[in-house]
Amino acid sequence: SARRVAPGLHDAGMRTELDRAVEAIARNQHGAFHRDQAIASGFNSGTIAWRLEKGLWLPLDRGVYATASSPPTWKRKVMAATLARIAVS
Repeated sequence: SARRVAPGLHDAGMRTELDRAVEAIARNQHGAFHRDQAIASGFNSGTIAWRLEKGLWLPLDRGVYATASSPPTWKRKVMAATLARIAVS
């Protein structure tokens, strides 16, 4: 099971195992990922909110985010719309 990490660890510039897991998902989805994927990777509402607040993740659509390092391509935009639609289905 994934380890839960306090959000403040990013203040020290540390990327966690959880961050690497979500980054791997995002890389395979043109930089986008769904909230459910982040939670399945071990994140919780607080750690998600913290990353959004700090600008480490960017909101793209309802429940869909991107890593701040991913380029804003049309493929990312299409993937975000797809992930948002799948979650509603």
